[in-house]
Amino acid sequence: MALEWCEQRVQNPEMAGNPAAYSWRWMSNSPNVSEASKRVVEISAAAVRHCSMLAEDEEQIAALGTFTVENILSNIFLVRCHDYVELLAELHLLPTFLQKQTKVRLLVIDSMAFPFLQLFDDLSERTRLLRGLAQQLITMATNHNIAIVFTNNMTTRLTGTQSHLVPALGDSWAHAPTTRLLLQWEGSQRLALVLKSPGHMETIVQYQITCEGFRDADQSQQ
Repeated sequence: MALEWCEQRVQNPEMAGNPAAYSWRWMSNSPNVSEASKRVVEISAAAVRHCSMLAEDEEQIAALGTFTVENILSNIFLVRCHDYVELLAELHLLPTFLQKQTKVRLLVIDSMAFPFLQLFDDLSERTRLLRGLAQQLITMATNHNIAIVFTNNMTTRLTGTQSHLVPALGDSWAHAPTTRLLLQWEGSQRLALVLKSPGHMETIVQYQITCEGFRDADQSQQ
């Protein structure tokens, strides 16, 4: 679900304002990049069809001339990071990239947890690196006026005889983002929970994943 959500984020900067004026950078640790790439094409095509149906005035219709699947894909910069060393190195180089690619408005990191969970036995060192990384991302977002989205895994924490799900990178990292969303199943329903936001109350929204990406849940299933 998280990977699908990240793929659809590409549509937001492309669909805002001038569709040809924005691009995004996707840093992925997903092993199934070929399948993810197919979904990006499908979701991009759905976005083009959706905007074509909504276009009303001449300016909107004219903008659709450049809002194509090919143009969307040409504005995607994909980097694969196999471990935390490559991730940190890429983030170190990213400000230089953003200075040259001034139209980038979205950075997606999927996932933040994977490289740190696989290779770290020293939790104090991991915490130190994550705090530094969080500060880097905040500075980058401020200096270059970009939105940053990253995913995290969930893990089980045992407390006595009780167990509950918690963010995989610990409580300190859970407080790093400004906004936190939790995607989960409840029976046969997909739910998105707003856990933390400066502008929205905690809430739960039901959704579905279709061939066109994330969509509102079918009313008959609610």
